[in-house]
Formats: sequence, structure tokens, C-alpha cells
Amino acid sequence: MVLAGAVLGCGSDACESLCDDVALLLDECVDDWPLTWDELGAGGRVAYRNECRQDWSNLRADLESWELDDALAQCEEGSAALQRLTTNATSCDELRALYLLD
Repeated sequence: MVLAGAVLGCGSDACESLCDDVALLLDECVDDWPLTWDELGAGGRVAYRNECRQDWSNLRADLESWELDDALAQCEEGSAALQRLTTNATSCDELRALYLLD
């Protein structure tokens, strides 16, 4: 699987790309889990991605330039970790551990 964050799209930043990548991976895993998209707080992959991007946009607006640089670097690290996760046969199990705290 190649994640969207591997190549940043026009007008996209690392955190927006991370939203896209997480939504894509969740979409591949959620059918095997004992929950629905609604329980993840969204109506589906696109709704999840859009809410994530909106949350980032709202947060980004309040950041100082040095905070923004730090946040973008953290999103790049998150994307790299997610990329490594997708090469693992247990990626859905690991993602489930991150999102399902029960």
C-alpha cells in the first residue's frame, strides 16, 4: 500500500496528508473491527478525513510560526511511522490499539 502522505499534494501539508493516510488505513481496517465509523466519530472515511483536516486547520490558525514548524515535523514523523506500520501484517491490530482504548 502506498499512502497519500508519501507525496504531498498541491496545497497540502504534512498534517493534512497524515489525516488522509490515517483515514485510508482506518477504512481498510474498520470492517474487521467490532465497531462502526460512527463509533469513531465519523460517517465514513471521507467524513473522518474532512473532520481531521478541519480540526488541523482550526489548530493551525492559532499556532505561532515556531509551533507550526514543530507541528508539521511531528506530522511528518507520524506519517513515517504510519508508513512503517503499513508494511507490517498486523497493521490493523496496531492501529486498533491506538484508536480503541477499551
